[in-house]
Amino acid sequence: MKMKHYEQERLTLKEFEGIVNIVETGLMQQIASHFDEKKWQILIKEFFYLKKLITEKETWLSGNETVFMKTMQKEYTRNRLEFILDQKIEELKDRILQFTESWTSMKPFVIWHIDNLSYYDSIENIAEGE
Repeated sequence: MKMKHYEQERLTLKEFEGIVNIVETGLMQQIASHFDEKKWQILIKEFFYLKKLITEKETWLSGNETVFMKTMQKEYTRNRLEFILDQKIEELKDRILQFTESWTSMKPFVIWHIDNLSYYDSIENIAEGE
């Protein structure tokens, strides 16, 4: 069932986001909902979409193709697709950081997990201008 969603002929980035939100985070979303943890629901949705995009991009850049990336390559040139993915990844990171800004106890935890998702520069270094 999971792969069926990803194997659609045409899949926009927005549609992919919706599928990831349902398929990849459904169980955790339900648990957070059960405990009425709205902040956790938002964080789970944003974080796991970020994780999925980074994984897709890294897989693609290492020479392997995923169903999603094959679909996206039908719509965009390689350079444009890489730019779009980078832009979306940075937007997600920014949104997550802004969301956790007032959530003092969680911010270090979230930053650590984002930093450990990929080879991208750590958020702390970016924030400090290094």
